[in-house]
Amino acid sequence: MSAGEPGRLSRRRAIAGLAGAAIAGGATVWPLGEGRDAYPSIPAADGPLLWTAEVKLAADEFFGPVTAECLVLVERPFVARGPERWTVLSCLDTATGRRLWSVSLGRSPVTLRKVVVSGSVVLARTSAALHAFDLHTGRLLWRRERNTSGSPSLMVTVGGGLVHDSGGEENATTTTSRHALHAYEVGSGRLRWTTAVRPRVVTADAPIYAAGSLLGTAVMLGPSRTAEAFAYAVDAATGEQRWSRRLGVRDTGLSGVAHAAGTFYVFSREAGVLHAVDASTGTIRWQVRPRPRSRGGAGLSVGERVLDAGVPVVAGTTVYVCDEYGVLHAFDVRDGRRRWAFTTGARPSRVHVVAGPPGGNGLVYFKAQYTGRSRGGSTMYALGADESRPRWQRRADGSHSGPLVSGDMLYVSDGDAITGYDPIDGAVRRRVDLRALGAGGSTELVTDGARVHALSGVQVLAFRLEG
Repeated sequence: MSAGEPGRLSRRRAIAGLAGAAIAGGATVWPLGEGRDAYPSIPAADGPLLWTAEVKLAADEFFGPVTAECLVLVERPFVARGPERWTVLSCLDTATGRRLWSVSLGRSPVTLRKVVVSGSVVLARTSAALHAFDLHTGRLLWRRERNTSGSPSLMVTVGGGLVHDSGGEENATTTTSRHALHAYEVGSGRLRWTTAVRPRVVTADAPIYAAGSLLGTAVMLGPSRTAEAFAYAVDAATGEQRWSRRLGVRDTGLSGVAHAAGTFYVFSREAGVLHAVDASTGTIRWQVRPRPRSRGGAGLSVGERVLDAGVPVVAGTTVYVCDEYGVLHAFDVRDGRRRWAFTTGARPSRVHVVAGPPGGNGLVYFKAQYTGRSRGGSTMYALGADESRPRWQRRADGSHSGPLVSGDMLYVSDGDAITGYDPIDGAVRRRVDLRALGAGGSTELVTDGARVHALSGVQVLAFRLEG
């Protein structure tokens, strides 16, 4: 294949191994016996396809983030002469697809929780430690370990020049735990403050950063030893807890949260209640139950829940939330008035809810993924704030990512092609045939604002946005 010829990358080279340098040294790792260009990028001819690059066992759920210069992804290749696999953090040049660096996070299984970019620093949170790498070179800048083994809410949040590391800390002496937030300077890793969330936390969600605060939810034990959910706010710069507010529901699970226009939205999944909380004071503005618990969930077995459900999404004057039965609900952000509820007629196994572009009349895009022979695959629906019936719908694949909104285009992969739709009326404005490029199947999509990057099988493909 010539350098100017688009198409499928050769799979002739299997990985031979990885340089086993310790991560503390920040060493770059490459397949043994092969150099930096062992898996070169292939520039494409003029057209929407810019380049393709080969990757090794890339993790779909960790494709991205992406900046104007670097696309970060996670690979899990095998080592030489054995069944062991490594977890590798890699970076591709977004303009050319050239591999800039790869570093090892350790032998798999490594529990990777989050990868985020802040300025020129890549932050990777595993169950063992928080790592910071230089975005351009992959050099390890710093590493911080915490005794957070078994914490279900281990996560990182970036804002205000700090990285906030949250999780339950085990006390080896008393065997008790507390949910604590640690704030580090992104560039140096210097600890700025640490705070234990009050009141006493049994379980907690990782907070989100909004308007200078860390907003989160947690579960406490009430006077009668029942689990009660509460929301809280911590000053992101100082660590001072600004307020905590009981939500008035019994909930032993974790909640879906979002912030928009000074309101903190909390959906208590187990209790099935959506709360709108003033982000400055903690005052509950309104709360509503999307689906009465007495109705139950037809066809839903005990313990089964729809993946990715329960995260509120705000578009215009409407807040949308999908309950555990796969029903999408729309409420007025001002008073919680119910606008409509939409069901596909079957319970999906996974959902994605994505807000439309500004000026899109409050549109939201609801991707429902089904399992089983009768309803295999996914369908993407476009719904408006005052419309309980979809404006239009299209076939989609079973990727982890939802529809991608970029500029005035909505990108969706259906496994055979990546299609750019008009987000308002669903008209096809661009279509890239994946099968013709030797790709296809579930395809993850991310954008840097100038290009769309797609992970399809063993390939990463880059497309122009314009045109």
